[in-house]
Amino acid sequence: PIGWGPYRIDEWTSGDHITLSKNPTYFRAAEGLPHFDRLVYRFMQNGAEALSALLAGECDFVDESAGLETQGDQLLQLQQEGKIAVQFETGTAWEHADFGIQSLNAQAQPLFQNKETRQAIATCIDRQKMATELFPGKSQVPDSFVSPDHPLYNPDVKKYSFDPQAAAQMLQDVGWVDSDNNPSTPRVASGVAGVADGTPFEFDYLVPDEGEKLQAAQILKDSLAQCGIRVNVRTQSTDQLFASGPDGPLFGREFAMAQFAWVTSLQPPCFLYTTGEIPGPYPEYPKGWGGANVTGYSNPEYDQVCQAALSTLPDSPDYKKLYQQAQSIFADDLPSIPLYLHLKVVAMRPDMCGVKVDPSADSALWNLEAMNYGKSCQP
Repeated sequence: PIGWGPYRIDEWTSGDHITLSKNPTYFRAAEGLPHFDRLVYRFMQNGAEALSALLAGECDFVDESAGLETQGDQLLQLQQEGKIAVQFETGTAWEHADFGIQSLNAQAQPLFQNKETRQAIATCIDRQKMATELFPGKSQVPDSFVSPDHPLYNPDVKKYSFDPQAAAQMLQDVGWVDSDNNPSTPRVASGVAGVADGTPFEFDYLVPDEGEKLQAAQILKDSLAQCGIRVNVRTQSTDQLFASGPDGPLFGREFAMAQFAWVTSLQPPCFLYTTGEIPGPYPEYPKGWGGANVTGYSNPEYDQVCQAALSTLPDSPDYKKLYQQAQSIFADDLPSIPLYLHLKVVAMRPDMCGVKVDPSADSALWNLEAMNYGKSCQP
């Protein structure tokens, strides 16, 4: 391909490798960049294979596509032993559990239309345990759709710490009662708006059958059991879960609660939960089945604030204020529970330098031309 990057493609063997060589016309060639005359990208089946190749000296660098984020303990141990070097960075992808607030199935029980119920659910999920066990000491639990490290983050939004006793009282106040004083059986509805009395608090929880997601779903299930809520974890392939509506459960809006991740840009994605993004049959729903707001959540105030934020220039004094206001409304209404931030993890030979994992970059190789190893890296 025509370009002015640091390398040019010499050979591409599908499914096996890509060979590149230094581009003599690279616009920074006068600075001695890039450092390598030749590069070979190797395609691996999984992270374990890639890590084994790194340890064997067959590879020098393993990028974030290998999916090493759940192997933090092993990577840190190998780094301590001097066998590899590792970099961790939270990215712009965040895992969350969405409520099916407005289902397209008229027969579905509206378990989560009441925001107090959603707040109680959030109070009864040990999200910190998820972050700690899945990504030891490296991930964070966000309070809204904005990372705590983002310059537009609102530290004053409503927060939900894990407190099963407080959550149980919140559920009781809404009308979800523990009629038999047996925490192993689900609570039942008694005066819950829109829910028939005697309905047990039990629902299916949809989750993709990949990565750390099943572990997170099990922690969620165990947490909610402490509050008298029975969760049936149902795994689906990514293709099934994300199939277009009306057939797909997410975009067809036929689910009670579902877990998945959004990968966003640096601009806070408040639009994900606006009314205009609700998927459904066109023309009633302007985006058709392509809308992102699978929860069906709709709040005119939130829509107005989010739209104003999206229409405001970054150097305006109202820019930060509007995004922070949108976060406050979101955290109070809670159409979705942010669970944890995904990590970008790269591993490399111990003497490698010039690697800078940037959360805003699509790839850890964004500054490939500056990467080097060996004596050139010594101060």
